[in-house]
Formats: sequence, structure tokens, C-alpha cells
Amino acid sequence: MASVSPLRDIDEKFLQCHICLNRLKDPKIFPCLHHYCRGCLDKVLKKVLSEPTETDEETCIECPVCREKHRIPDNGVDGLKTDFNTKNIIEFIELYDSVKHEPLRVCIHCNQKHKAIGYCFKCNDFLCEKCHEHHLTNPVVKDHRPHVFSLNKVEAQYLTVEKLASLKEAPRCSKHPTKLSELCCCTCRNLPICMPCTYSEHQGHALKEVSVLAETERQKLTGKLRNVMEYKHKVYETQELLNSANEILSRAAEAETAQLQEEHDNVEKDIKMKQLSNREIIRKGRQKVQVMLKEKLKKRKREFDEKMKIEQDKYERACKEDQRQADILLAGIHEREEAENDELQEKMESLSGKFKELLTSLQDEQQKQVTSIKQLTVHFNDIVRRFENVIKMASGVLAAKDDWTDVQCIPDINTAIDPLMEEVRKDISPELKTLTVVEVKSILSCSKRRVCITGKEESVVIIRSGDEWNVTDMAGSEMGNVVVTGGIENNNKSFISVNDMMGVQLRKDEFPSNHDIRHRCDALSDFGIVTAWYPSEIGVYDEQNGSYNRTDVGHIVKKDHFNWCIYCVAVDPSNHNIIVGCTHKRDVHVFDRNFNYVNTLMLPYSRPRGPNDIAVQGTNLLVCESSSGGAYATTMNGSICEQLYEFSKPSVNGRTCSNAFRVCTDENSHIYMLWSHQSQPGKVIAQYAPDGRQLLTTRSVDNAAACITTVITDKTEKLLVATRKKGVLYVYGLSCDILS
Repeated sequence: MASVSPLRDIDEKFLQCHICLNRLKDPKIFPCLHHYCRGCLDKVLKKVLSEPTETDEETCIECPVCREKHRIPDNGVDGLKTDFNTKNIIEFIELYDSVKHEPLRVCIHCNQKHKAIGYCFKCNDFLCEKCHEHHLTNPVVKDHRPHVFSLNKVEAQYLTVEKLASLKEAPRCSKHPTKLSELCCCTCRNLPICMPCTYSEHQGHALKEVSVLAETERQKLTGKLRNVMEYKHKVYETQELLNSANEILSRAAEAETAQLQEEHDNVEKDIKMKQLSNREIIRKGRQKVQVMLKEKLKKRKREFDEKMKIEQDKYERACKEDQRQADILLAGIHEREEAENDELQEKMESLSGKFKELLTSLQDEQQKQVTSIKQLTVHFNDIVRRFENVIKMASGVLAAKDDWTDVQCIPDINTAIDPLMEEVRKDISPELKTLTVVEVKSILSCSKRRVCITGKEESVVIIRSGDEWNVTDMAGSEMGNVVVTGGIENNNKSFISVNDMMGVQLRKDEFPSNHDIRHRCDALSDFGIVTAWYPSEIGVYDEQNGSYNRTDVGHIVKKDHFNWCIYCVAVDPSNHNIIVGCTHKRDVHVFDRNFNYVNTLMLPYSRPRGPNDIAVQGTNLLVCESSSGGAYATTMNGSICEQLYEFSKPSVNGRTCSNAFRVCTDENSHIYMLWSHQSQPGKVIAQYAPDGRQLLTTRSVDNAAACITTVITDKTEKLLVATRKKGVLYVYGLSCDILS
């Protein structure tokens, strides 16, 4: 993986201090592999020490490049490792610059100023031609020969970092500066030491020869570098994803703005058309009254002509009366015109306010997501810089093959690679996906609406097959179908059937059942239908492919009493949670869509028995109670629910109903309940306002009605009522009018 590169291939920026922006001087290296001048770090450390701190935490310096904090050793900057690899390269480049600009140098041996043709790295000075030859042949300085370099090869293209490393002598012992290091102490982070040190403070430590230790460290680094390079494509690909995320977010925001503007224009156009229509109606009404008046006057005139003098007084009184009636009609028309215009003007002002509010919301949401993407981009740019720095440092160290440099630098490089790998492996695609989606409510959904049940059933269809069905519940699906659950009599089986609005069975799945058949359901997102099986099973059925995943939660439901069992189920659409009610108990259990237990809600103490049916409306839970037969709404915050209000009871044939046994809501939060009377036949649908405190209307239904739900098909919402044994489905339309 490492290459033997000429020194000319080394980027000058690699040798630059990121504090003073000049070439590195006496480079010190952090564990994150970023290097700085020793003097620059001294200044930074002095500034850090001068700032007051509230705690006794260790002194740390934040890396200016990657912002990672590093602890400073007790002896200050001197305790940081020297970047030998970079230091060797800088020394050679400075040597090259020195020879290039000043060819005549004072020879270290003859002390004469001649043209320097060589350099001794052991003497650390220049040699003339004669002394250069003496250095290479004289036995007295034979230990200098490996360190003598001919300046005719000083051009960078003829020298590699590996060759440069071979010219340098071993580093001096930090404890005995006059002695060259001969071993490395692994216990002290590969510290170079001389032989006397092995008998003193390093006695008993793990000591190794530098060549053996260097080869071991190279092998470790080569393996880790190979792993890092496997993520090279992902690193740069993720950087491109971040750049494209900003563009996607911008386009999404523009599209939402255009859609809001289009909705505003369409509604404004409808209102203006209604105003024009009203003006035309008024004009025609006035014209009609004028024509009627004219015809009456003509008739009176004929009568007057026939009875000239006799009917004079009668004619005048009749004309005045006709005029008075015409004035009353005109006044009524004018009054209705003003009322309708005032209402339309109020709707226009409300529309404008909602448009501005939603546009502001869209802009705020976009700005938040832009800020999040910028923060993510800054964070990942730091990772990219760390990634590139690791590659450069590792490749340079491996290419140099300098044992002393390797044992000093490679452990730090390996240490820096591990947290970098954790950052690189993280997948930010899901987070980016959520940050590039802008969701704003529709103008129409922000307006108050009045929903009315159509006067007569739109259709009545049969949803059962030839089997003896026993329908226990149903739910409207995202695909506009009706999913029916129940049991097959005398067959010990339960079924789930998917039917269209015409009653045509699209699919049917049967399941063995050894218990009393009480199968309840509610709609979940992504084409899923939540089911509850007696006594303690919940599941999710996919209406598209018929897959059915279910589990027994009896350890939760029956943990306090063996007779308690699941009786009803509902879905909390805001959290995608499954809520189940049980018989003979006030506990309502909450599970996530993977059937993991979330928490238990306790219904109010004033309601001692379990629910007949439940439904979720926003943050409230609607409950049809099994004990009193009434219905009420509670909060879902905390473990104990608080009752908000109780639903008023409708009447059947002049008598007040006593039992609410099914409940559902529409997309405008209106509430629908099936009520019955214990002592006489007859059932009704009761429609309540979204706040539940007003009974809007009632509608008599089949006495065999067993369940109720809503479904959206072809962008219109329907109210469905099904019977238990007959399998009859009644479909009612829900008409909606914007109030404000």
C-alpha cells in the first residue's frame, strides 16, 4: 500500500503548521496525527493555562483542525511526541534550499570556504571535495560513511523518504543525550533508550530491538490502513450526498411553496366565483320581482280600465300593497346578499392568514433543516480531513521505513484510526432522508370543517361468502378497502377478509382458533391492520400479501389476574403504537408496532370496569365503557388517565340510549358512536363535534349493527356500518364544508 515516492511528490501543505501557516519547526504531533510547531503549541498552552477554569480537570488543547481535545503531559509540550518523519523531510528540504542558494560553504574538516559537494548527517555539516573523499576512505571516520550524502543527488527527484531515513543516525537517548539509542521501551510508548537505561529506570520493562518492533508496527498499520481504504469510496460518496441533500431540500421547499400558492389561488378563485354567482342570482331575483310587479300592475290596470271610477280606490290600495310586498322581498334578498358576502369575506381573510402562517412554518422548517445539514456537513468535513490526514501520515511513514520513526509514529496512527473507523462506518443516509423532506399542512386541513352524514345510504352490499360468518370488527385501509375480522361458526376458525367498497372479496385468510372468537382490528400505516385475538394475542396483517405476524402478550395482560383478556384494540397514529383494552380491568396496555411493551395507562378510578371499545383522537383516548354503558374521553399523559368529559347519550324511539359499544373518528376529528338500548330494539349512530361536547346529529341504523369505521376512497371519506351475522355493509357519505 505504501509507495516509494520522491520528495518532490510531498505536498507543501503537508509540511505546513495550521496555527502559524508557515513551514513546521520542531514538529510535535497530537494523537489525532495533526502536527504543529513546538513554539506555536507553547503559545496555545500558555493561553489555555491563563484562562480560569471552574473544575480541576486535566489541561487539554483542542486540535485546530479536527477540534479533538488532547490531554497535555505533565512536562508540557515537551511531553508530546516529535514527528520524526516530517522533521527528517523538512531538514532535507532546508538542506536543499541552502545548497541551491549558497553553493560556497565552509567545510567542517578543512575550515576553508569551498564548493560543498557532500554532507555528513552524523557531523550535521557540509564537506568540500577533498574532505568528502577523506570521509569516505579514512578508517578513523568509517562510522560516518553510511551517513555521507553526495550533493549532486540533492535534487528532490533523486531522493526518496526511504533513502533520506537511511542517512540519519539513530536518535539520542533522552536521559543520556551523549549516547545513541539502541533499544525501544514498549512499556513507555516505544521510547528510544540507550543501554545504561536498561539497568536503571527501564529495568524490567518490555524492551525490543528497533528493527523487530518497527516491522511489527508496520504490519499493524498496513492491516488497519487496508481496512480504512475500503471506506474510501464511502467517505467521498457521503460527502457528495451531503452536497446533494442541500439541493434536494431546496427543491422540496420550492415545490411545497408552489403547492401552497396553488391551493391558495384555487380556493380564492372558488370564493370569487361564488361571489359572482351570488351577484347573478340577486340580479335575476330583482329582475323576476320587477317582471312580476309589472305583470300585476298591468292586470290591475286592465281591471282599473274596466271599472274606471268604481274600482279607483281599490286599485290604489292594491298597488300600494303590491309595492309593500315587493319591498319586503327586495329587503330579504339584500339581507341575504350582505350575510353571504360577509361570510365569504371572512373566509377570504381566514384563507390569507392561514396561507401566511403555513408559508412562515415552511420557511422555518426549511431553515432548521438547512442548519442541521450544515452542522452535519461541518462534522463530516472534519472526518474527511482526518481521513486524508491518516492516509498521508500512514503512507509517508510506511514509505520511509525508518525503524525509529515507525516505532514512534505508528502506534499513534493506529490509535487515531480506531475512532476514525467508528465515524466512517456510521450511516447518515436515514438522517439525510428525513432532512430533505419538507412537510407542511394543507391549507384545507387547517380550516375548521363541518361534516354531515348523507341523508340516505349511498350503498348497501353483502360482504360475506357462503360460510356462516360472525363479523366482530372491521377497519378502513389505506388502499380504500374494508378489512373484516371475525369467526366461522361451527368451524373453530377465525378469518380476515379484504373487500372493496362494492362488497367484492379481494382476499381471505383463515386461522385455527381454539377459543371464543373475539377478533378486533384497527388500521395501521403501510397497509397494515392491527388485530387483537382472544384471549391475549395481538398481530399485524398485511392486506397486500396476506402476511400475518402475531404474538402472545399474556405475560403483560394477565400478570395480575388470570381471567383478564384482550377485548378491544386501537392505533395511536402519531406514535404508531398499538393500544389494547382488557375485560374486567381499568388497565390499558401500550405496545409499539414490533409488539414491544411500552407502558400501561390506568383509566380513571371512577370507571372501575374495562372498555367495550377504544379509539385515539389526537392526544385523547375515547372509551366506550362496559360497566355503565356510557362513553367518555381521557388524557393519555402519564400512567393515570384523567377524564376530560363525558359524551351525552342520544335517544332511540323517544328513550335515552344506555349502551355505547363502538367508536371511531373521521379525518376531521368528528366522533361517531354506535348506541343501543338494553330494554328495547333499535340502534343509532351518534355524531359528535371534534371536542366531543356537542351531539351534532343521530341516525337510526339496522338493529343488527355490530361495528363502525371510516374509510377514504377516491379522495372522499365514507362512514361504514356492518352487521354481525348478516354480513351487510351500509355505506354513508360524509360531506364536508369549510367554516373558517
